[in-house]
Amino acid sequence: MKSSDSLKYRRLNPYKYQLTRPLFEATGLVLDRDYETVDQWVVLRKDGQLVIKESYCWDGASGPARDTTNIMRGALVHDAMYQLIREAGLPIKYRKDADQLLREICKEEEMFLPRRWWVYLGVRIFGKDSAEPPATYKPKPSKKPRIACLGWGSLIWDPRTLSRKGKWFEDGPLLPIEFARISKDGRVTLVIDTRSDPVRTLWTLMNVSSVEEAQDNLGQREGIPSDRWKNLVGIWPNISDSDFDEETTIARWAQRRGLDGVVWTGLRTGRYQTPETRLSIEEMVSHLKQLPAPQRQKAEEYITRAPIQIDTANRRRFENQLGWTA
Repeated sequence: MKSSDSLKYRRLNPYKYQLTRPLFEATGLVLDRDYETVDQWVVLRKDGQLVIKESYCWDGASGPARDTTNIMRGALVHDAMYQLIREAGLPIKYRKDADQLLREICKEEEMFLPRRWWVYLGVRIFGKDSAEPPATYKPKPSKKPRIACLGWGSLIWDPRTLSRKGKWFEDGPLLPIEFARISKDGRVTLVIDTRSDPVRTLWTLMNVSSVEEAQDNLGQREGIPSDRWKNLVGIWPNISDSDFDEETTIARWAQRRGLDGVVWTGLRTGRYQTPETRLSIEEMVSHLKQLPAPQRQKAEEYITRAPIQIDTANRRRFENQLGWTA
């Protein structure tokens, strides 16, 4: 049996995948110590055992290579090894070992010889930039600080007054996002829920001069009263005494990208009148079914228009029980 037969993952969109159980891979390396990515999703032990944890996301094959079954395991391991070089201090000399490991896994997966050499030569020739540690990254000079806004719901397709510079990028931090809040207008909306599985969020650069201005701007867009911004609009660096879930994860992600600040919506789970309560999927489905037609239509639009990569357990349940698909 090929090793790929035991590789379990789910498709998030045509280019992104997520492990549904951990992967253990023997690399054959002998190291001086263990290496671990800053987000703790990938560990390379000093005996050469590579551990990629459940829920890790990757993009499949690079460049023009197609995402066939016999490349998925190799692409996953290769992405994880490059991430260790970029983030965990694994010496750049091991880039060649990562490329050779990709080639060997492709062989184990019974990929034809010409294709696996084409894959290997592709990463050898074009892969160096993807393995460069952050210290080599030099952002372009900018008069304004680089402040990002994170998004996962209607901010993406309906930014309204959000002051942003350009498009949304799909490589935001992995955060536990779920449809877990009933809003004032009846929609079931996406919020950070520490009891849910992480998904890859989105982000955009803001056209602001400070994180305080960014916090104010996002609070206005979300319709949050100004006296509650410090508690319901997350901010990094955190200049208040408020605690926000996942602040450490967001800070690590931001530092790797050379950002000066980040803001995000920090609304709570539960009903808008009784925040921080836990709603069951049955309660939410029943609520959605009972909505008047106009509200129900808006609720369906919110769920179906959420970015495809925000592939949560409750979203799949809504699809199955209500037929609301993107």
